[in-house]
Amino acid sequence: MTKTDHRFIRTSLAVGECGEVFRRQSEVPLMGHGRLARMAQGSAWDREFFTPSSTPFDTLESDPPQFIIGCQWTSKSLPTAMTIQMAVWDRGGNRIVQLSSGDANRLLDKFELAFTQADPASAGLPSLPPPSAPIPVAAPDPVGSSAGPLRSTATVEGIVAYLNSKNVLHRVDADGNVQVNYSASDNLPAVTVWFGVNNLGLVWFQAILATRFHSSAELELFRKCNVWNSGKNWPMAYQWAEKDGSMTARVRCGLCVKDPTEPQVGAFINTMISEGKSFFRTLTGLSE
Repeated sequence: MTKTDHRFIRTSLAVGECGEVFRRQSEVPLMGHGRLARMAQGSAWDREFFTPSSTPFDTLESDPPQFIIGCQWTSKSLPTAMTIQMAVWDRGGNRIVQLSSGDANRLLDKFELAFTQADPASAGLPSLPPPSAPIPVAAPDPVGSSAGPLRSTATVEGIVAYLNSKNVLHRVDADGNVQVNYSASDNLPAVTVWFGVNNLGLVWFQAILATRFHSSAELELFRKCNVWNSGKNWPMAYQWAEKDGSMTARVRCGLCVKDPTEPQVGAFINTMISEGKSFFRTLTGLSE
């Protein structure tokens, strides 16, 4: 019996956009240098989309996907058909995509990479999270929790005030985003960190590693991000294609707390900077 492998991806793409990514990638399932690609080189492909068969037991599922589809390819050069299936769950703020195939990990790799390219902020997950899975948040700072009345700091001014209290050099751009630059040190290249407040009043964080990676390191960088995201709830790591064709590594996260207190914002800032640098250190040795 063929073993079926699964990949789980968290993405901000809408359900329909997930279907479009699947459709586009299905047009080139085996481009590359793998054994199956060599076998099918120069052969005509027959592609067929289908709805995976259901059973009477499906009605007992407490968390059915909102969309499910399969694709099968056949070629005279291959002894058997190749198949991949996708299921999509809508979790409100994001979608969970499950890719399943029993034919080739390389096929799953390419479809997973297609989602990362369509949504650089997407992240691999070890399994399907339940519908009520809590959103991780930074813990309050116990030292500051007894320092009198606490006020909301979900403003750029609040972020700036905290950075000033820690003597952290920073600048605020024309859009109201706060930038902090860290020079190269401790075997870590320079890092640029951004903080801001979105239109929902939530604090967000993004860090960018200064190193530019060659496009040949794209798959390796993607795997590094996937390993990190599989073991960490936050911050989420991803790769970004620059205009010159090179790749950069980034991490991002949001403080999902309405009207956060000063200690919560402070803990979030400190934790994100520390965790972001930890991820960037895992990239040592990648080709630049």
